[in-house]
Amino acid sequence: MVSPLYGAIEFMKSFGVFDIILPFLLVFTVIFGILEKTKVFGKEGDSSRKNLNAMVAFVIGFFVVAATQIVQLMQAALPYIMFLLVLIIMFMILFGSTMAESADGIDIWSHFSSAKAKGIFAFGLFIAIVAIVLGAMGTLEDLIDWIIFHVTGPVLSTVILLLVVGIFMWIVVGSKSGNSD
Repeated sequence: MVSPLYGAIEFMKSFGVFDIILPFLLVFTVIFGILEKTKVFGKEGDSSRKNLNAMVAFVIGFFVVAATQIVQLMQAALPYIMFLLVLIIMFMILFGSTMAESADGIDIWSHFSSAKAKGIFAFGLFIAIVAIVLGAMGTLEDLIDWIIFHVTGPVLSTVILLLVVGIFMWIVVGSKSGNSD
């Protein structure tokens, strides 16, 4: 037996809430927030130009909703990106539960205090989001197949050599020596 809540979700789906209203609200909110924060169109007195920011965000939101491929991409990718966010929060909870609490509270990021660690973490998140979006577009499998079938011995050995040289240079240049002559 189907629950009434499932019937309500199906009604909202057939009404277009998930295809039109929610994508429009998401795009409008994000664009409006970015325009308000960056003050791209300048200031009007002490505040930003909210009417202009709202109009631009409104138009961009409608353009996105009109492009059904973008909406389908958002519908396919956003659940996985939110799942990635849930995994990150779960990691922080598990990591924080094993830390000792100080007077300032638990600071998970103090263990990742170096800029390199934060950069590696951000780069990993970027790669995960790119993989999710490519998977939602259906091009990730094609890209992996192209890499497997077209990367031959000379190309692979050149890439490996460049990676080794790059890592070596990063280690040498990034290391801080105590004696400077």
